[in-house]
Amino acid sequence: MGSAVCPAQDEDLDGQHRRAARPAPIFVAARYTLPGIIAHESARRGGVRLDIPDFGDAPA
Repeated sequence: MGSAVCPAQDEDLDGQHRRAARPAPIFVAARYTLPGIIAHESARRGGVRLDIPDFGDAPA
């Protein structure tokens, strides 16, 4: 499949085409991104401590 704009879309379309189960990268992305977002909000509030939620593992 070469019609997608970026490789991630290519992989997604290929997985849909083959009806293969895709890993859930959103959970990985949240684990890497969320602490930075929370840290930014903490800085905006003058350094107050904020909890970082844990959304757990991706469903199997």
